[in-house]
Amino acid sequence: MRVIYSDESGLGSIQDEPVTVVTAIMLNMESQWEPVERDLFTIQNLIPPRLLKHGYELHGKKLFNGVRRKDLDAEKSLPLILRVPDVHCVPIFYGAVDRAGFAALPDAETKVRNQRQSAYDMAFHSCVRRVETYVRTTLPKTERVLWIAEHSGYEKNLKFTLGWAQATENITIEDESIEIVRKTPTRFVDTVYFGDSGDSLALQLADVCCCAITHFLLERYYGCQPQIVEPYYRILQGQIVNDGTAPLFKDS
Repeated sequence: MRVIYSDESGLGSIQDEPVTVVTAIMLNMESQWEPVERDLFTIQNLIPPRLLKHGYELHGKKLFNGVRRKDLDAEKSLPLILRVPDVHCVPIFYGAVDRAGFAALPDAETKVRNQRQSAYDMAFHSCVRRVETYVRTTLPKTERVLWIAEHSGYEKNLKFTLGWAQATENITIEDESIEIVRKTPTRFVDTVYFGDSGDSLALQLADVCCCAITHFLLERYYGCQPQIVEPYYRILQGQIVNDGTAPLFKDS
């Protein structure tokens, strides 16, 4: 059984968070989950509570803020977490959307490209597409995948989005929208399920990975300072299936 765990970033002020990112990790629960959980639990117990959300939860923002403050404990702890996907061969996927570029789309184009009406939905849709392609090309036809997303309060349309994204595709020919219906069913189980990261080390790992990818994109495509994230991103880089993908709608 494969389970996808996802988290997101870039839902606050567009000035402070110009890109929305949805990051997903895929775990084979039969062979990967126990060693991944064991390593994460061990690392969690090594980290000072001040660097953990609520004093016990692995949290990318708190750890990266610690790195920016040159906190030695953060600098030691963050690589340990980011090495877990590499050590256990956990594939990582992300979808990223430039929020200003998305908002500037003409109304007609927005409807064609994204009927889910937000940059978050578009990023989720992009991430889903990549996971679905990976599933179809690497897993047996009989195997289906469960998707668990961090409960954020922004997911009111995602139960519909996951099924819709795998069933249809919109393209534009000579300014007219055409909907293509896929004949093959989605490989995901039912719909999106939601969890609380405080109860799931896997969601916490997805959060830290998402934070690393987001900060890397901010440094590379938005010139954010200081340039400190790339060495941490490199730890994950080999496991990111779509490594180097620029945010959608971002002007070059």
